[in-house]
Amino acid sequence: MLPDLTGHPADIAPQLLGCVLHGRDASGIITEVEAYHQDEASCHGYSGRPTERTHALFGPAGHAYVYFTYGMHWCANVVTGADGEASAVLIRALHPIDGVEVMRTRRNARRSR
Repeated sequence: MLPDLTGHPADIAPQLLGCVLHGRDASGIITEVEAYHQDEASCHGYSGRPTERTHALFGPAGHAYVYFTYGMHWCANVVTGADGEASAVLIRALHPIDGVEVMRTRRNARRSR
C-alpha cells in the first residue's frame, strides 16, 4: 500500500523505500530514491512554470513524471506536490522480485540500439 504522496519530496522519499513498484510483467522493491523540489536548481521545475516536457511534474501528487535523459536512460519519478507545485521523488533503484528475465531482455534490447 502506498503512503499519502502529497507533501515535500524529502518527507515522502523515505516512505517510498520498501514499496513495490509493479510494471508490465515485472516488479521490484524500491531501494534508492532522490527528492527534488522546485526551489532547487537541480529540479526540472525550478523555473516554477510547466513546459511541454515537465507538465506532469507539476501535479497532482501520485502521478508519474517520466523522461529520457542523456540519450540512454528513462527516469521515473513519483510526483508529490500539490497541483501546480513541481516536486517529485526519483526512483533510482529497484530490487527485482518478479519478471527478472523480462527486465534483462528489455535492458539488452535497449543496449543493442
